[in-house]
Amino acid sequence: MSIYLGKKVDILMDQRRAVMYLLVASTLLVAAAVLIMRDQSDQNHRYRLQGNESPLLRFVVEHLMDPSGGIYTNLRDDLALMPDMAGNHQMLSESTGLMMEYALRTNRQALFDTQVDFLRKRLMTRGGNIRWVYEEDGPYRNVHVNAAIDDLKIIAALLEASERWSDRGYGKLADRLAGVLYKQGTTGDLIPDYYDWRYGELADEITSSYLELGAMAKLAERYPEWQPILDRARSLLESARLPGGLFLKTYRISEGRWIGQDSFNMIDVLYAAGHLAAAGIGIPDTLDMVERKWREDGLLAAAYDRDWRTVDEGISPAVYALAYRLLAEDGRADTAEEILAALYELSVRDERSPWYGGFVDPSTLEAYSFDHLQALLAESALESER
Repeated sequence: MSIYLGKKVDILMDQRRAVMYLLVASTLLVAAAVLIMRDQSDQNHRYRLQGNESPLLRFVVEHLMDPSGGIYTNLRDDLALMPDMAGNHQMLSESTGLMMEYALRTNRQALFDTQVDFLRKRLMTRGGNIRWVYEEDGPYRNVHVNAAIDDLKIIAALLEASERWSDRGYGKLADRLAGVLYKQGTTGDLIPDYYDWRYGELADEITSSYLELGAMAKLAERYPEWQPILDRARSLLESARLPGGLFLKTYRISEGRWIGQDSFNMIDVLYAAGHLAAAGIGIPDTLDMVERKWREDGLLAAAYDRDWRTVDEGISPAVYALAYRLLAEDGRADTAEEILAALYELSVRDERSPWYGGFVDPSTLEAYSFDHLQALLAESALESER
């Protein structure tokens, strides 16, 4: 009798193990199916090159674009990073906004939709917030902070796309994002650099290069509550301008003043100047100095002091791209064309290289998305002139 009971217990244990194994196996199969479906979904939204794209766009799509549609910050993915700094395969809301702008400028709706899909699936939270950075695994997986300038660019691009392609879906998404940004990311008539929706905290700073007047004007046309924010931003940006065409960078909200500085990053300066130009405000002093430095030095440096003396001799493709666009839009064609030619010389020109068309540092194999996206916008401006 004891032998019979022992066998019965063994049979029951075997049955339970079989059920457990089946449950585990089914769970793994479901998880695998989800991953496969997600990968297939991402692949379906990856932009497909048409065959007539520029080497620059090909490089971005083939080497910097994730299957999800996001744009890697750097070609490399093995660098040690400082806290709160992206620099590997993290994907920025900044890059999404810039690529959306490029897609609009070149009338590439399929490319635009890759960015909308990435925005919906990766950058947006359920509450309608936009993360400033995203990565699948790692410290940036669940970021709860935005970047105001990127939100503005994305919302303005969605509004323009809704008009361009007569698609209400873009407009509805813009409405939701704009409402959340206004409610959580503004205070009075100010829009600080960022807000943290987990802790309900706003930045105490406004960066002049973040005051995207063109995008704010687009929002103000559709949402009247944005008009005071646009007006204050325009006033603040004009007050940041210094004699000689430079712009102060940081406005301290709690102190109600711009903070003094001795060094001026040219990306910040050209961005700020471009925001004024987008609002129809002339920037001749800035453009005069850019032309002067180009004539005197044969290059544009990464940073200058208050007297336009070089303090950082680094050469940035993004600086050249931004300078080209501002000069071309102002009708200074000769200097603009020279700077554009120099921009292309900074890229890999060897057609046999796997990095052909990209701005890749041959000694480190680093290549940053911001340089490439700004160069793409310069390239789109050139196409429109033709």
